Amino acid sequence: MLNYRSLLTASISVWIIVVVHCGNENQDTTKETTPSCIYEKETPSQSASLGMSTTEKSYRYANIRDEIFECHRVNRSLNTDHHKILQETDLNKVPYLALEGIPHLNSSLKGNRDFFIKAIASTAGKVNEIIMKQRQLVLSMREKQRKHINPTKHERDRFDKICRFYQTKDFSELLLKVAPVPVSLAVAQAVLESQFGSDRIIYLSNAYFGLAKTKTSLFKFDNLFNSVIAYTKTINVNRRYHEFRRQRALTLQKNQKINGIKLASCIGNYGTDKNYQKLVLKLMRLHNLHVLDKKIDMPAFKNQ
Repeated sequence: MLNYRSLLTASISVWIIVVVHCGNENQDTTKETTPSCIYEKETPSQSASLGMSTTEKSYRYANIRDEIFECHRVNRSLNTDHHKILQETDLNKVPYLALEGIPHLNSSLKGNRDFFIKAIASTAGKVNEIIMKQRQLVLSMREKQRKHINPTKHERDRFDKICRFYQTKDFSELLLKVAPVPVSLAVAQAVLESQFGSDRIIYLSNAYFGLAKTKTSLFKFDNLFNSVIAYTKTINVNRRYHEFRRQRALTLQKNQKINGIKLASCIGNYGTDKNYQKLVLKLMRLHNLHVLDKKIDMPAFKNQ
């Protein structure tokens, strides 16, 4: 004799499975999601590759702007910002903007290559502006310490954030690290690492500087501004680029113009290609990127 109760239960189970399966099939699996920043903690090896101490608390790039870039909102009106960049034909006059991103470009078109250069230059220049203000605060705090003047609470809080970000409280070390990275160098490396932004994986991740999370994957950033900040932090903090920072300090102490071509000789170990330095220099000369290195004439770099 058939067990009708068991048969009825089995039939209901089958219908439930079918409904769930059909519901899953109706979901939009082709929709691309905007890549977010890194929210998980880095492992010690990953932290070390970014110039971080393996003993300090893992740093999350998701909060990178909240630390010492909190006053500078990312420009989200892409069409307006891109129009501003396209309008400027003189590389030396590209406006500094904290850009949200760059459209996926066909690098075979010269106009697209020119736009990519301007977009990276615009954001790198904006990051440098902020870094120069940070440096002014460091110099101010050093001077107040020498004269036994108590800083304000706001100054102390800002200074503490800068020390955490650059991983030192020593004034001499801070002045080596808290300084701009030549825009020409940033642009050349972004071009080399991303092929003018044409690499789809790099485009979706805003990983234009090829910062590696593991041997097979890159760090992801929620916008271009964060990507540039992470790149400048790598150059300014990672022990691999100590010679870069030393040469830059000598230039700034003499109040001379930062020379991206000269400093490019100090980042040869950034990429895995043994000719990496030569490739960067070739790009800088081919696209006349030296014009992006505007003369820095601010009190922050005098009388150190």
